[in-house]
Amino acid sequence: MYTHHRALRRAGRMGSVIVVLIVAVGSLPAAAQGCSVAGWNTQCNQFGTIAMESQRDVRGAPIDLVVSVTLHTSFSDRDTRWLLFSVRNVTDDGGSPVSLAVTRFATSSGPVVTTKVDHERPNEANLWVHVLDAPVGAPIEIGLRVGVSERGAFRLETLVMAFDRGYTPVRQDDGSEASLFSFTLLGVNQASASVSSGGGPGSNGGFGGGLLSGKKLPGPELVALAGGLGAAALVASRLRRDA
Repeated sequence: MYTHHRALRRAGRMGSVIVVLIVAVGSLPAAAQGCSVAGWNTQCNQFGTIAMESQRDVRGAPIDLVVSVTLHTSFSDRDTRWLLFSVRNVTDDGGSPVSLAVTRFATSSGPVVTTKVDHERPNEANLWVHVLDAPVGAPIEIGLRVGVSERGAFRLETLVMAFDRGYTPVRQDDGSEASLFSFTLLGVNQASASVSSGGGPGSNGGFGGGLLSGKKLPGPELVALAGGLGAAALVASRLRRDA
């Protein structure tokens, strides 16, 4: 189960606060039935732990965010082939004033090897990691730079999921999808400039040099990958309603 802290105050900036968060989240046991870090939206389950700041303000300039993820297992014994790390903003009308760039995807040992990056829309980035490259047990930082071109309140979400070779979601012991979900509420008092990733659609280019490319996917597998993204969208929609 997960606990959401909707505190209106900002939970500090990067630096020492992030270090404390990583230590706290990384030390939680795999079997934890609940977890909480003040000022952060967190989820802990058999698959792992995820945390994002509860709220951040945008005051005329893009902001930097960090998503903290620790995988307790990759479920490699259940034929896991791919892990998806997806960051997005979704609106009811399908449009989005939010733009983002991935500036870091790494553990303390270095960048996480990323097989494919889908960033065709400025408000969504999908990072695919082969199970053999997944750093189980090591806190992963996803660094983001985020801009919002309209005033209002918007939610930036992160979803992590495990898929088998056929891009079917892998299941945990309780029968639910192996997934982690969290979000940050963006309060936009003054719109900012948009953010550019610097990489083209399906490219590992740009992203502030924060991604390390792995072996590329063959053409036929790219078609199946689209089905995996569809499954992820359905899971994210359900988790969004339950949040």
